[in-house]
Amino acid sequence: MIEATREIDASPEIGGSARRTWILAAIGAAVVVVSVILIGFFAGNPVAVATWSPPEGTAPDPNAVGRLLQQNPKGLVVIIDTARGRLRVVRDGVVLRDAACSAGSGTILREPGDRVWIFDTPLGERRVMFKQRNPVWTKPDWAFVEEGTLPPADPADRRDDVSLGDYSLSLGDGYLIHGTLFQTLLGQPVTHGCIRLGDEDLEYVWRTVRVGTRVLLY
Repeated sequence: MIEATREIDASPEIGGSARRTWILAAIGAAVVVVSVILIGFFAGNPVAVATWSPPEGTAPDPNAVGRLLQQNPKGLVVIIDTARGRLRVVRDGVVLRDAACSAGSGTILREPGDRVWIFDTPLGERRVMFKQRNPVWTKPDWAFVEEGTLPPADPADRRDDVSLGDYSLSLGDGYLIHGTLFQTLLGQPVTHGCIRLGDEDLEYVWRTVRVGTRVLLY
């Protein structure tokens, strides 16, 4: 939905001719907006809804990391602050690496029809399931819908060996810690659910974190 609000000044200082001209211009602009919406709808373009915001009073606790460290988790653990875009590698309560990362945007993507995708990063505890060097991404349907194109019939056209960077760590259910082509956006919630890291931080995490390591996301 596109909502535009315009206040019309109908004060007596504005002449009748000027008012009519202004009103006609406003009506013309409204017609253009409606036309664009209808054209996009009938052309089958997806609609991206604004990022969801949590209700008042449910914002992430800024002291959550401190409390987690006070619990002195044993061994190696990865702690990810999805709201503030920070990934920390911690061993026995000592922070070994504090890196900027990007998590899910919370954006909703609607395809004309029944399919809806919500790009959130799942919170809670997970574990590193497996690790890969030079990972290949098989682009899902939503990646093409987001681009305004039809998903290809040939699986080879879904292959992307660039976007995930040099390494990836699987958290299960298709969620990864991986690299990014958009390193200037690190720290911002811009992903489709995965956790993105810069090149140096990603290599450190890949070499330091073993399969089975706990990953705490909040």
